[in-house]
Amino acid sequence: QGVSSAASDVYKRQPHFLESPLFYVFTVMDVFTLALSLSSVVMLLSIFTSSFDSSDFLSVLPSNLTIGFTLLFFSLLTSMITFLASILIHLEKKWTATLYAVAFFPVTVLALMQFPFNAAFVAKLKVFFFSVLKHLVSESHIGP
Repeated sequence: QGVSSAASDVYKRQPHFLESPLFYVFTVMDVFTLALSLSSVVMLLSIFTSSFDSSDFLSVLPSNLTIGFTLLFFSLLTSMITFLASILIHLEKKWTATLYAVAFFPVTVLALMQFPFNAAFVAKLKVFFFSVLKHLVSESHIGP
C-alpha cells in the first residue's frame, strides 16, 4: 500500500495547515472581513433606501456615512491581513517581506488620503452633537 503522505492527507480530509497559527489568523480575519464588508454595505445602502427629512441631513446622514466608511476601511484592512496570512501560510521564506509591503500599499494610501478628512469630519460631528445637546439641555431646564 504505497500511499504517500500527501495522498493520506486527502483521505483524512484534514486541511494541510490546520495546526498552523497562521491558519487560525486567516480564518478569523476572513470572518471579520465578511462581517465588516456586509455591515458597511448595509449601512451605506440604508442611506439610499430610507427617506430623510431636511433635519436628518444634519444629524442622521453624517453619522451613517461616518459609520459606513469606517466599516468599509476596517473591512479593507482585515482583507489585507487575511491576504497577508494566506501569503505567510504558503510562502514561509524571508523574501515575503516585499510581498507584505505590496499587499499593504493600497491600505496605506487609502489611510493617508482619507485620515485628514475623516478626522476633520469626526471633529465637526462632535462639535455639532455637543451644540445640539447643549441646546436641548438648556430648553428642558425648567426655571422658577
